[in-house]
Amino acid sequence: MGFFLFFFAIMLIAFSSSLIKFENRIQKAFVAIFMFLIMLFFAAMRGTGEGDYFNYLHFAQVIKYWYQVTNPHFPVEIGFRFIAFVINSLDLSRQWVIAIMNILSIVPVIYITGKKSYNPIVSALVFLPFLLQFDMQTSRTATAMGMGLMAFYFNSQRKFFKTILFTILAISFHKSALIIIPMLFIAYIEFSRIFKIISIMFAFVISLRARMFIDLFIKIIQSVGLSSVAAKIQRYTYGEDFAFAMKIIDPRILFALFLFITSLMYFENKDFKKASLEDVSIKAMWISLGLLLVFRQSTAVSFRLSSFYGLLEIIYIPLVIEKIKRFDPLGSFFIKASIGVYIIPYAIFLAMKAPAYDFFFSNPQAFILL
Repeated sequence: MGFFLFFFAIMLIAFSSSLIKFENRIQKAFVAIFMFLIMLFFAAMRGTGEGDYFNYLHFAQVIKYWYQVTNPHFPVEIGFRFIAFVINSLDLSRQWVIAIMNILSIVPVIYITGKKSYNPIVSALVFLPFLLQFDMQTSRTATAMGMGLMAFYFNSQRKFFKTILFTILAISFHKSALIIIPMLFIAYIEFSRIFKIISIMFAFVISLRARMFIDLFIKIIQSVGLSSVAAKIQRYTYGEDFAFAMKIIDPRILFALFLFITSLMYFENKDFKKASLEDVSIKAMWISLGLLLVFRQSTAVSFRLSSFYGLLEIIYIPLVIEKIKRFDPLGSFFIKASIGVYIIPYAIFLAMKAPAYDFFFSNPQAFILL
């Protein structure tokens, strides 16, 4: 019932807005903000989820002393530990730990969408699968993604202190955020179409021997002192609960390939200022596909790492629609159609696959841990 109410509200707003002729982008932004606030409400008020939700409440219940915040061997990152410590110090409900992480995840999306998206309503719809996959399930990763998005934005503004700050914040919530660091440098490099195509072909070849590559990758990150990260990748690749390979024809790979092809067809390096967020979003479609292929032996690893870049679809998809709507209406139609054919059905699939939604105050199992 909870997910039904959620989708009914979002789709009603989206459908109603399609009947309105907006005079400017700001009016669309206000509608999108309302959609995002509904998403934030449902994410922050959730009282169900996979094991992570109850693990979060359990850890939040335990972290009451400062030495626990500074303990690097605690099984969650320092960002989470600090929030839990503050909430316990203020004697607040531990649901605030969940809510604060959702705020730190979704508010950056609202901010970036409001400032940079050519169509904020489309951006809100594009964000739906990310919300259901991360904010509704693995809030630490979602928070890291939100902070990573801010790092990309400030890097595009050449505000490097803020870029470093938000990169550190992202990593402080989930070590997988280390994957955003290469983009902070790649953003300032121009790559030809040929180079991108060859690199994707190379990623495809690696994907055929993905386990061999992942084993090598694990050894490399172990050698640089990231043993805990290596252990998690090993667990997600070989653990019985997570060892599921992503097929080459997986819809997520095919959609990433579709977006990558559009980035080759419709954009050139000269179209946008180097390292601008538009330029970064175009490059992100390339890197996201590469990560999906290279790490596809572990669905959990490939999808999580690629999503730090895939999140920039909230900028890229409205951008490409705006760019081609006049000179290639058919291409624009197919990209718009992908929202209804893939993005929204995928979001519904994630909701159906997830545990039934329940508010935290109406779920006795969650209420006990608060």
